[in-house]
Amino acid sequence: MKNIKKSESKKIWFVLLNVIIIYAVLSWALGWFCNLNQYKQQCLDEAVTTTVYKADGSVQNFSENKFAEATQGDIVCLDIRLPEKPPYKNTTLCTIIYNASVEVSCDGEVFYEYGKDILEQDGELGNIFVSADVPDNAWGQTITVQCMIPQGSSLNRVENILLMPSRYALRYMLIGHEFDFIFCITIVGFSVFALLIILTTGKLTHIDREGVYLFIFLISVGIWQFGYYSTLYLFIMNPVICANLEYAAMYFMSIPLGLFLAVGFNKRFKKVFLVMTAVYAAAFIISTVLNYTTGYHYYKLVHFERFLVGAGIAAIFIIVLLNRKSSNFSEKILGRGTSFSMFLIMIEVVRYEIRDNFHNVRDTTSISLASLGMMIFAFSLLYNYYNKISSEIIKRKNLEAVAYTDGMTGIANRTAVNNFLNDLDSKSDYGIVFFDVNGLKKANDVYGHETGDKLIMIVAEALKKSFDSSGGFYGRYGGDEFVAGYYGDAERNIENSLPLFDEIIEKANKAHELPFDIGVAYGFYVNDPEEPLATEAAVKKADSAMYVRKKEMKKCQR
Repeated sequence: MKNIKKSESKKIWFVLLNVIIIYAVLSWALGWFCNLNQYKQQCLDEAVTTTVYKADGSVQNFSENKFAEATQGDIVCLDIRLPEKPPYKNTTLCTIIYNASVEVSCDGEVFYEYGKDILEQDGELGNIFVSADVPDNAWGQTITVQCMIPQGSSLNRVENILLMPSRYALRYMLIGHEFDFIFCITIVGFSVFALLIILTTGKLTHIDREGVYLFIFLISVGIWQFGYYSTLYLFIMNPVICANLEYAAMYFMSIPLGLFLAVGFNKRFKKVFLVMTAVYAAAFIISTVLNYTTGYHYYKLVHFERFLVGAGIAAIFIIVLLNRKSSNFSEKILGRGTSFSMFLIMIEVVRYEIRDNFHNVRDTTSISLASLGMMIFAFSLLYNYYNKISSEIIKRKNLEAVAYTDGMTGIANRTAVNNFLNDLDSKSDYGIVFFDVNGLKKANDVYGHETGDKLIMIVAEALKKSFDSSGGFYGRYGGDEFVAGYYGDAERNIENSLPLFDEIIEKANKAHELPFDIGVAYGFYVNDPEEPLATEAAVKKADSAMYVRKKEMKKCQR
């Protein structure tokens, strides 16, 4: 058993590795198709000087696009030296600036601005995608990007300032985030599709509710990642809506995750996950009410939410460690996947600290491990759920096998036969054959029940060989009675199957498989769709035809 589990574990991690490789290839293909490497060559980060006008009246000058943290009331002015000639016929200056109003000008003439009116109304900005079409007279000149910092926000860098073809400016969102975008688009698309299937297939069972929680969580994660990497702009061009979607998804995603773990993970930790879910639900409701009714927007509570998420991650990690000796294989896979993904996310946190404090190693730490960690975590959750569905399907099949299979012969039983007969449509082309085994009582009384059972088994096997190959239905109706039939092209199929059945019975007689000759009477009815007969009447006709033949066979034996 241990060797089987080890083999299965290796297969799972092999599949995960292949998924990551596929995503990496798709990411490269996306970058190649969209020509993203070419756009990176038009980066102006090295052509930037910064002046920060502090709220207290002091002025700070910096020779790069990274500067001391600017906070509420400060104004940051980035002076960007443009090349002498435009790299494209129509060129747009692109960058992302977090939660600050933006104004872009050249020689005092403003040619792009966003956010002042929103700040005046104490609104929320989020990640602002600056896409300023550069005027012809600005080439070879210095343009100024002015950022005003609102309450509760801060700014210490403006990176990846690129010149893009105006018609392809939105591709800016994909640069450096190809892997993240592919991951988000697939996880959201797959989860929405799976969620719709679960919700439209009728009554929700316990396993279905788990699926609902899981796929809502994955959708939330995808939306949050879309917003975090600003790729929501590929679908929605409104920064306010993008910001609200990003933060709402981040605050909300822990709720369905907690519910999924509460109903699907080790039962002894159920109360812990329910308490965590209640805390996250309260935080989401309170922050949402404040966001839409006051000036206390989502981003002002983001540090508190990050603390809650960090505490939740730590709690899950501890629970996984406590549960490491579990005999449940899917729980072990979930635990290992969670541990590894948490490790990658911790590295990502360290990466951000390195980026913020050691600018010279920025390029060597540019790979996003957060999406990779989330992918592994999502894969672990999906496998855990898939394993439960597989077990549930096997369990249902076993129950169906017991409910619809004859214990002696292994073919369909009376319940299954009745279902077949009830499903017949009087206006369709179908055929029914009733069989009755001759001499079963005599075989039991004279030769013993083992011989009687063998007689039934031979007839059942003959039915299987003669009706199964052409897609027919067959089953034991009870005792010495059997029923077979076809849903389509009934007359031809019955004409082919019955001679084959007779041939198999005759071979058994010639081989003297029993101490007496096997005799089986049968009668059939083929429905005519142009002159349909009620199903009950059709069944009676087939049964009557069988009894007529049975009487004829008895006369011949005398």
